[in-house]
Amino acid sequence: MDDPLSLELFYKFQVTDNISITPGLFYITNSSNQVNDKDLWGGVIQTQFRF
Repeated sequence: MDDPLSLELFYKFQVTDNISITPGLFYITNSSNQVNDKDLWGGVIQTQFRF
């Protein structure tokens, strides 16, 4: 049985001086340390406004 593995990939895009967008992608293998676990994928988008 393999140990769980988690990977995260993200990059910040500076749209303007006051707005940035950061998309992220997540990948997890063997999340609960069980034999029949499927790999998990997830995503998120963060938008930041500065005033």
